[in-house]
Amino acid sequence: MGDGIARAVRGVKGSRALVAEMGNIRYIEHTADAGVEITAASREELFVLGARALYQLVLDYEAVEAEVERSLGLGAPGLAELFHEWLAELLYLLDAEGLAFKKFSFDFRDDDTKLAVTLWGEELDFDRHKPHGEIKNVTYGDFAVEQKDDGSYLARVIFDL
Repeated sequence: MGDGIARAVRGVKGSRALVAEMGNIRYIEHTADAGVEITAASREELFVLGARALYQLVLDYEAVEAEVERSLGLGAPGLAELFHEWLAELLYLLDAEGLAFKKFSFDFRDDDTKLAVTLWGEELDFDRHKPHGEIKNVTYGDFAVEQKDDGSYLARVIFDL
């Protein structure tokens, strides 16, 4: 695990911000990578917490403001694949366009195989957002999304650093 990411994982592990009223993000160490386990009461919360988990690994997420609006349409064979596509798209927008997002409006369609989403965020400001690492990829290794009997969701994601 890179030094910046290792510090970030250690730094966020003890943060009270990770246990949000809407769910829980638990950072886990993984050989040369970083992982998260997310519990959420709904699929919308799952997608919000997935975004938060990704961003917290590489920047000061609390400093991100909702100033720029963007719309996306995603499709995949099922909810797990859609969640992976969501995270991969956020990573692309961060890397290619320097955009990080904080607020989201989701419209799930066709049995959770399509997603229309409006995102609000801003361009990276290195002074305010304090980038401290890089995610190369959202991996499929150990990737899982499961809906529990009570309707909540549990996800595990490993990020290639």
